[in-house]
Amino acid sequence: MLSKSRYLAGLSCPKLLWVSIHRKDILPHTGEDLEYIFSQGKNVGELAKRLYPEGIDIPSDDLGTSIATTRKLMPSGKPLFEAAFQAGDLYSRVDILMPEGDGFEIIEVKSSGSVKEEHIHDVAFQRHCMQSCGHKVVGCHLMHIDTSYVRGDDVDPLLLFKKQDITAEVEEAISDTRARASDLLSVIKQADIPDIAAGEYCTRPKECGLGPHCFGKLPADSVFTLTRGGKRSLQLYLAGIHSIAEIPEGQKLTEKQAIQRGAAVDGAPHMDAEKVKAFLDSLEYPLIHMDFETVNPAIPMYPGTRPYQQIPFQYSCHLQKERGSKPIHSSFLANGGDDPRPAFLSSLKADIGDPATILVYNKSFEIARLKELARDFPENEPWISAAIARIADLMDPFHQFHYYHPLQCGSFSMKAVLPALTGKGYADMEIGEGGKAAREYLRVTYGDVDGQERARVRKLLEEYCCQDTEGMADIMAKLYAGL
Repeated sequence: MLSKSRYLAGLSCPKLLWVSIHRKDILPHTGEDLEYIFSQGKNVGELAKRLYPEGIDIPSDDLGTSIATTRKLMPSGKPLFEAAFQAGDLYSRVDILMPEGDGFEIIEVKSSGSVKEEHIHDVAFQRHCMQSCGHKVVGCHLMHIDTSYVRGDDVDPLLLFKKQDITAEVEEAISDTRARASDLLSVIKQADIPDIAAGEYCTRPKECGLGPHCFGKLPADSVFTLTRGGKRSLQLYLAGIHSIAEIPEGQKLTEKQAIQRGAAVDGAPHMDAEKVKAFLDSLEYPLIHMDFETVNPAIPMYPGTRPYQQIPFQYSCHLQKERGSKPIHSSFLANGGDDPRPAFLSSLKADIGDPATILVYNKSFEIARLKELARDFPENEPWISAAIARIADLMDPFHQFHYYHPLQCGSFSMKAVLPALTGKGYADMEIGEGGKAAREYLRVTYGDVDGQERARVRKLLEEYCCQDTEGMADIMAKLYAGL
């Protein structure tokens, strides 16, 4: 059968659709990031139901029961949640099915902050299924998060959601939906995997996940790591050039891409000593290496916060009083279920209150968080503005390719630069990236875990955030040594 999720996968790539049914063993494992997104979406969907207190949940355990229950309850005149429809080999569920006049209105609930093209195809498939079952659809709406909403003491679903009429857009798309659904049903029934050449659609608008199968085993410095490679990376791959080092001399490249190629060919770092020295000379000691960790839930957790607002719950600092001195560590990790920001600010003031250059990696992130704190806690605005004026960005020489190590593989993120320059990294850490840090903080702070597990995870969070700022000091030492 062609379900809604399978239909959307097929729109991305028919090969992905076929594999998702016949060769699940080669599908990539669903990562924790995606699982977290799914859980947020589920929470948003449950909250949306509160807008329709007379609504009835349709059971989802058994397909036949779901369809029969939907058919039985449609004449009730009440909203139905997860209404199920089957038309031949097509199957879909509707988030909220609203009786409207002599027909029904489809309301699709999304955790995004706006209507996207994929949402139109999503609802068009639902409408096609319903109409193929003989039901009249009089309107289609998308209910999504209003990102301008500011929570009061409690979450108000009426204000959190924005309901947009997408009937006209769905009507325009539905003729193509019929044809595409028929084509994709044919794909499902094929005995062999579709022979579809790799193309730009493999990575845009998002990576489909079949890369290892479609492209084969690629080298670490594959042409797809070429900075801002885009179509050029794909063209090189299709021409039989798989690694950066294989790119022939004379190939048209940007300045940064040429630096990347040169480092790969030479097997040695590229360094513009004059520009690196100018960056290092611009930093005045004492120097504070600083890093924030945040959570950004779709449904705002604290009064005065917005959907998807980045809420800082942890920081790490390493103070160096002079060049080459041993860094002195200080940190903060919120404890308890209250809004972490007041305690975060109070502790940060104490740790970076003395005049010093504040060095971060990708300053746009920390500066944005500080500006939000100044907005939400205006009594701190003068101090925060003064702190922002002291911030410098360690990412600059790497982003500008004034320094580039071939082991960075085209990336200038901290996760690529630190191991390339120092040999230290995150691969062996149980918490080794910001997304997992946020998820684990939420789990042990608000979830049902025992004290021993909470203490264990908090220790891991401290180690992870410390690695970032200690690593910044190590990177600085390597830059100085290279001059």
